[in-house]
Amino acid sequence: MLESDELASCSPQVLPVAVGDQVSILLPVLLFYCLPPFRPNKQRAPFKTKLPPQAWLDPLVEKYWLDGENDVKIAALITLDIEEHPRLDPKKFTIGDSSVKRARDRLGLQGTRKQVKEGVLDNIPEMIKNICVSFPNMGARHMVAFLRIRHKLRVPEAALLKILGEIEPEAVAARKHRSTFKRGIFYSASGFEITPDPAELSSCPFSLRHLAGVHVTCTSFLLPRRWRASPVPPSSHTFNGIPLLSFSDTGKGNNGIANCHSSIRQQLDPTLRGTLQHKWFYEKMNIKSEIGWAQVRQGFSPGFEDIILQGQVLGLIDFDQATPIEIFLFRWLAIPWLQRELDEWRSLFNATKRRASKHKILPQGIPDQIRSHPRRFNLDNYMVSVPPELFDEMEAIWAPPDHAVFNLTPPKFTELVTEFYKQLGQPIVGAKSLWIVYAQLLQKFEQEISLIPLDGEPKIDTSFVDEHLYTDDEEDKGEAVLAAEFTDDEEETG
Repeated sequence: MLESDELASCSPQVLPVAVGDQVSILLPVLLFYCLPPFRPNKQRAPFKTKLPPQAWLDPLVEKYWLDGENDVKIAALITLDIEEHPRLDPKKFTIGDSSVKRARDRLGLQGTRKQVKEGVLDNIPEMIKNICVSFPNMGARHMVAFLRIRHKLRVPEAALLKILGEIEPEAVAARKHRSTFKRGIFYSASGFEITPDPAELSSCPFSLRHLAGVHVTCTSFLLPRRWRASPVPPSSHTFNGIPLLSFSDTGKGNNGIANCHSSIRQQLDPTLRGTLQHKWFYEKMNIKSEIGWAQVRQGFSPGFEDIILQGQVLGLIDFDQATPIEIFLFRWLAIPWLQRELDEWRSLFNATKRRASKHKILPQGIPDQIRSHPRRFNLDNYMVSVPPELFDEMEAIWAPPDHAVFNLTPPKFTELVTEFYKQLGQPIVGAKSLWIVYAQLLQKFEQEISLIPLDGEPKIDTSFVDEHLYTDDEEDKGEAVLAAEFTDDEEETG
């Protein structure tokens, strides 16, 4: 600081220069703190956006999370759903990844880091051993989806590969060298343009038939079924529609579906009367169904066939010389359980992204998303919408539900076994409890039938034992009765 005498002796130019330097330094600071920030070409929104209704939002967050998407992708997919929704205005309803995270926390859907922090993933090796009992051929990629869908656990594929390498190194090595398919070409215009009818395979004892249709474009399974065929087109009630065309292997066993599908098309479009909306694929031409069957046989069947055959190993049943009660009891327990497992396996398969292949021109992504939103993958949807009343009418004609061929067991037996099952406390039937429950119910039947009163009549009505048991050939004939058979001329025109 200059004293007054020194100021007087200074040159008249010194003071103004010193003050000017201070002003030039302080002026930008004052402008920065005093003036509002400059935002060029940015307008305020006319109103504040909000989240979609929670009842609509939460199921979508859970669905996409189970598909394996991260928060950013979930927000992007839900934004597309908002734009496609007829009652939600995209200008009023928006969502970001932070909102998705809060929704996940509300639903209890934790990420990998949080699960590791809370020790949720410590039991993964034991869970993998239990999974391998039912699915011995399951690889790491499908196991990631299995843990995510059934147990809501997000485990990295690399971590699972490491655990599988320690638990079953021989099985991991065998999966790396699976036999390859002979590549073929299948042409389809787009989604639901043509769909194969349920292919059929008899596996396991007592002719447990396994039916499955495959979506051609997105390679997803459409409602696979255990037990007997129904001429109603596959997935009709689920998607409220049918494809333009159906196709199947040759043979009278598929006439029912061909006739039913063509009848529905003709009811909706009278110009199609007299035509067959079905294609017949001869030997080795039904590529999609053959591939689908190979995947079912490799991924689903082996473990469950081993579980079923344990009954014979334990001496609980002789599949070659079983009594009617043993046959009915096995069907009553095993088929509903297998159907539940098959539905879960289908959900797992359809929610797993396929490996990229340079040989395919199919859209890449999760099959369920491709089927549900074909436009997002540059595909068209050729599905023909069908009112539920028409489905019910066609089902009454071609597949009446009260026909004996669709009965799992005789009605009298069903009443008895249901009563005995309630007396046992309705135990859950699963891979580990199937034969335990079977033995308990069989013991109930043996006890009740052996209690013969003085008049010589058994305590329970056992007339169901004399009811006819369908063999494979007779089941085919019974199903053929439901469907009008084609003449040779009609088959040629198809």
